[in-house]
Amino acid sequence: ANGSVVIPGSLTANTFNSVVYVGGNITTWAGSDIGAQINSAYASLPATGGKIIVLPQANGACYQYSTPIEFTTVSKYIILQGLSPTQISNVSAVSSGSCLQYTHVTATHAIDIDWTPTGGGGYMPGAGVRDLVIVNSASEGSSTQCTTNGGCGSSATGIYIGNAGNGGAHKGYFEDLVVKGFGTGFDMEDAGGIGWGITINNSAFILNTIGIQDLISVGHENTTLTGCVIAVNTKGINTTGIPGGDMTIVGGSIDSNTTAD
Repeated sequence: ANGSVVIPGSLTANTFNSVVYVGGNITTWAGSDIGAQINSAYASLPATGGKIIVLPQANGACYQYSTPIEFTTVSKYIILQGLSPTQISNVSAVSSGSCLQYTHVTATHAIDIDWTPTGGGGYMPGAGVRDLVIVNSASEGSSTQCTTNGGCGSSATGIYIGNAGNGGAHKGYFEDLVVKGFGTGFDMEDAGGIGWGITINNSAFILNTIGIQDLISVGHENTTLTGCVIAVNTKGINTTGIPGGDMTIVGGSIDSNTTAD
């Protein structure tokens, strides 16, 4: 296989069991940007899914990509994980390390997740995204990151739960993320009642127009945020008109948003 990633057992490859590696020196995966390559890696995994690890660029810069990442195959659960620590000197500075920069500011999604069957996900936790910065460009196609308080006027979404008509991300798990500069950082409005039980730990939703949104018509239950920062957005959390949903927030900080909710 192409690449120079050392993985367990002193092997050098792009794949080990159901763990695949993208980025770095690996050229196996199809596509012109990291989004397309992650989609190619996802397609290569077994029907039950696995883990995709994003290697950092050698120069430490964010990967710029315009191909939305699509995790929408029913029952094909994924952990998408950065390999190196993310880096940012302050809330408005440019991010680096394990970092994905989505260059569209149109009404599209940097990452779509909709892998739960419409009949439910069997209460199995763990699949999700962790150890990454996901940042939007300041303008369409720009290499400049959005570093403006309240966002840069983007219509794009960072992580979108639902969208493909399945059951969302039942018991989805998100940890150690920074999602910044989007129209909406994290959106559950299409997740449906089946995709309940999302947990978000130790993550930051900053510099967005809306940090976190939950507007679905059936009520998205049992969302838990622990130790999260929701700051310097235009609106921190948008749950306007939600019927029967619930969100628990433990610790963390909701601060310096123009409107909290």
